[in-house]
Amino acid sequence: MDTSFLSPGPIIWAQIVALAALLFALGKGGDWVIGKLRTATKDAVSPFTIDMAAVKIQVAAQNEVLH
Repeated sequence: MDTSFLSPGPIIWAQIVALAALLFALGKGGDWVIGKLRTATKDAVSPFTIDMAAVKIQVAAQNEVLH
């Protein structure tokens, strides 16, 4: 049985570079998705947001005391 048609031939540098680029792109895509999922929880409980809300409350209270 002749199976020589199944052999694609030697691997060329372009194929190696294309495979490396594909693996790199998949890795970056995975990092992007994980980053997007983590951002939603990080923004909800940001210490900066809590501090800014506390400052606004203090300014409003001082404004009422002065007027």
